Amino acid sequence: MVVFVGNPTNVVICEGFLVNNAAFTAYTILPFLGCSVICLAALGIQFHKPNYIPRRLAVTEDLDVMSVLVDPVGACVGGALLGTCLCIIIIVSFFSIDVWKISLPFAAAKFIYDITWDQYRRVRNLPMLGQRPEHKMLDNATETMGTVNACKNAQNSVIVEAA
Repeated sequence: MVVFVGNPTNVVICEGFLVNNAAFTAYTILPFLGCSVICLAALGIQFHKPNYIPRRLAVTEDLDVMSVLVDPVGACVGGALLGTCLCIIIIVSFFSIDVWKISLPFAAAKFIYDITWDQYRRVRNLPMLGQRPEHKMLDNATETMGTVNACKNAQNSVIVEAA
């Protein structure tokens, strides 16, 4: 959290008090490093026994990071937009341009992309990974027909038993 765009509070402080971004980073880097080293030492002391952190992990199969993403296309587009936005914010911040003027178009682009991508998938009935396509109309019709058939069978069995 040394870079001022890493936290919205940092952006408010830099813009509200007219603090230079390079000065903000210079004043926060030593406390950040000090806290990181102390926290690492505290965690090392607290979890030094091998039963807390095993020396070797038992991996029985190949691990695929992409397999846990529900929407890999949306994740790639969102990551590209976020990375581009942060790079532009860092570069432009030295020219005293408000951060919201840079981040708002990227947020709008991601919002429009999400809506159009979800609509595209819904119209074409494309499932997300790990899910099967939804057929609400067919499922409702099948349930209704199953209920009707069950009622007819029950009526037929009552008529047969009465005769």
